[in-house]
Amino acid sequence: MATPGSRDVDIVLPKTGRATMRATILARRMINRTVGPIGEVIRKVGNVDTDAIAAVIAFGIGKGDGNSINEIDEELFEGDTTQFIGPVTEYLLNLTGRPMDKEGEDGKDKNPPK
Repeated sequence: MATPGSRDVDIVLPKTGRATMRATILARRMINRTVGPIGEVIRKVGNVDTDAIAAVIAFGIGKGDGNSINEIDEELFEGDTTQFIGPVTEYLLNLTGRPMDKEGEDGKDKNPPK
């Protein structure tokens, strides 16, 4: 499970089950080189580009080879692909640097800008 304040993001895939997308420099490089610049990939994810979503998940969980991307794409097809838009977008934003700000129960930002 991802640690609070971590850049990692947990997801649950239909067949694989719980997996953690780890925010690593290698994942960021591979996503940038194969799917596109992070901003463009976020747009693709928002447009439900399943190739992009599958590739980001695969690189995030450390399985970025072509077969693994295809297997994840098949899992997405069997489930509700739209449930991954939020977590994948959060993960991509976390790859850019600082983790996404989370609001506390009182509605105040727990990670205010410095």
